[in-house]
Amino acid sequence: MPPRGDRRHPGPRAGAVVAHHVGLDQLILFGGADRRSLDDTWVWQAGGWRPVVAGKVPLARHDPSMAYDPDAGELVLFGGVQATREAGAPLVPLEDTWVWNGGKWEACPEHTAPVCGIHSLMAFDPTRHQMLLVTQPLPRSTGAPRSAGDAGPPMVQTWLRAGGKWLLQKCASSPVADGAVGADGVPADPFPWPTYRPSPFDAGAGMAFDPITRQVILYQRSRYRAPGSREGPFLTWGWNGETWKVLLAEEHRIDAARINNDAFDDSPRPLLATEARGTGVLQLDGFGRTWHWDGRAWSRQAVQSPGPRARAAIATALSLDAIVLFGGVAAHTGGTYADTWGWDGDSWFLLSPPVQPQAILKPPDRRPSAGVTEAQVVTQVRDGKHLGLAGAPLIAVRAGPLREFLSPGETRPGMDAWVWAVVLGPIEPPYQRGPSGPTTALVLMDYKTGAVLSTRFPAPASLVPRGALGRPHPPDSQSARVPDGQR
Repeated sequence: MPPRGDRRHPGPRAGAVVAHHVGLDQLILFGGADRRSLDDTWVWQAGGWRPVVAGKVPLARHDPSMAYDPDAGELVLFGGVQATREAGAPLVPLEDTWVWNGGKWEACPEHTAPVCGIHSLMAFDPTRHQMLLVTQPLPRSTGAPRSAGDAGPPMVQTWLRAGGKWLLQKCASSPVADGAVGADGVPADPFPWPTYRPSPFDAGAGMAFDPITRQVILYQRSRYRAPGSREGPFLTWGWNGETWKVLLAEEHRIDAARINNDAFDDSPRPLLATEARGTGVLQLDGFGRTWHWDGRAWSRQAVQSPGPRARAAIATALSLDAIVLFGGVAAHTGGTYADTWGWDGDSWFLLSPPVQPQAILKPPDRRPSAGVTEAQVVTQVRDGKHLGLAGAPLIAVRAGPLREFLSPGETRPGMDAWVWAVVLGPIEPPYQRGPSGPTTALVLMDYKTGAVLSTRFPAPASLVPRGALGRPHPPDSQSARVPDGQR
């Protein structure tokens, strides 16, 4: 597939990956997606991007992981997903490994390959000379998500690469993964747009080497917490060479972003990179805020940012004495970026502006001509034992494009499909975080088929009728309907 764009600049895309080959002083950009997965390779040279014709290349993909191994003198690429058609096809998880030696890609035969490369994270630990990979395994036979009866939250696997082979590590503790009730799983077929098969490692995580603690750190927004635990849902883990340990647990951040009139800080899909000058780790969250890790805590930096975006490519480029950021998808609008930014430790600066208009996918102006009715949705939810929430009173129903009900950073091209959004509550959510009491749930259902796509806790405050948690409705009460003009 030829490079997208005008052959002088990568086209708008999300889910690309970038890394710096220090030995050859090459900043390499690969893949990503703009409606479909891409397989083009670009190198940053003389202040701009140049396409590379590399012969045999990895399959088109987006959201892979890539890092430089100075001991082996190669860039290592792993996993990702492939969208084979623009609509209706599932996203195919890839579990292959490739290396870039400066002029071409080479496939690495794997006798034992890490399972499920979706949203895997990779970083090199120069202290211990370890190439580190974390990803979430699920049964290969069915690809089914965990059920509500599974004990405890799902965990990720940790792999190290040695001698050209991935080796699974036995860790005493590990970051928490996505899955189970209330998180993204595998919905019923047919599905109206691409979905993950199987469920991925939590997308709300990022990883990079910390030169202060001399550890690879992993930052995540965990959806699971054992009852009675004092650990907050915002966790920073450190890798000591043998296992993961929590370095910092935060309940929330002081300047929580306000989204849909609801104060929360989900920090979806954070982007982490080692500061070029060895002063710590940079984080750019989905709200466009810049954070700095000094080995003990995260502090927000009062700087102008490149703007709210997610699924961008980020890497430390030592020869530029900067962190480089490329592309990504905008919050809510579905627009994809093709700009290149640099971070010099004090501020963001534009390295290369896009040379073509951004690709903006606008939500449709009206509902689909056919689909399940509101009455059918209400009946399905009330009888929905598959949700694990049977008997929960119905509060509100609303229809609209999917991206209207997502947080910044969760959107991607194709999120303009219509859904029914159903709010339930008061309920006790799975994996309750301590004694916080009843909450609400947002159930998203495909508008055309009625298939349940996702269940989230809590529902956005803008969708919950005032006082709903204080005055529980009986299970057989009528729904508190949103006025027609607001649906």
